[in-house]
Amino acid sequence: MIVPLDNYQIFRKDRKLKSRGGGVLIVCRKNSSFSCTEICLPALFKDLEITATEIRTAPDIGIRLVLIYRPPDSDANVYLNTCTSIINALKYLSNTSFPLCVVGDLNLPQIDWLKNTSPNNELYINFLTYFNANNFSQKVDFYTREENILDVILTDDAETVNNVVPLPPLANSDHLTVGFHLNVPTDSNVLDTQNSMDDDDPSQNYSPFYDFNKFNLNFVQWPCIRQLLLSIDWNACFIICCNIDECYDIFCRSLIDAIACFAPTKMTRKNGPS
Repeated sequence: MIVPLDNYQIFRKDRKLKSRGGGVLIVCRKNSSFSCTEICLPALFKDLEITATEIRTAPDIGIRLVLIYRPPDSDANVYLNTCTSIINALKYLSNTSFPLCVVGDLNLPQIDWLKNTSPNNELYINFLTYFNANNFSQKVDFYTREENILDVILTDDAETVNNVVPLPPLANSDHLTVGFHLNVPTDSNVLDTQNSMDDDDPSQNYSPFYDFNKFNLNFVQWPCIRQLLLSIDWNACFIICCNIDECYDIFCRSLIDAIACFAPTKMTRKNGPS
């Protein structure tokens, strides 16, 4: 990923183990109306894939954003130890007067965030107990990988997050991208919905028509889609665009049209008589 450092700040935590993928990254656009500062974690949490930043609109006003990835692990003890460490790290990061927003992939597919329930499993119970005890609400209410909600936007102030929408996967990811608008408090003690972050409002830039989650991506004819996309004259498509968002809009429309031609839609499950 190439990011112009003159225009952006980068906060990252790479995976320690030599394995494919992993690591977390926050990219913040530099802007005179707010500042971004990295929150350093104690060495105790050095093996966790967590990074955090405070976005401030004034010295004592802002929001704390935490990005986290918890990799799946077949070893139950490792699973539980990692869970305990993550919860302790979140307790450390929650020691702030700012609203806290936790985003990322916790790999907890069996939590039912809508019903607020989980399996009778220590790992799941510990996570759900922590988030419930600290009044977090999950803002992602759609599947992000197959028929699972693996990706989360958990906030202890529901007003700080809105316009949560599913977007196309990035690169070769098997997860949907989750777009959302982060409302940062201002010095007037109200949420600034018209600040400079409005340019990134997914509800304005992306159509809700882009529901990639409705397709069964396990049975996509990718070679056919690839050939169809290669046949498009993208220069002719993009020449009418005024900005990158309009280009992305055209690309998404083309992509979803192509997938619709070569992928089945998911079957809607209907509950039978009880």
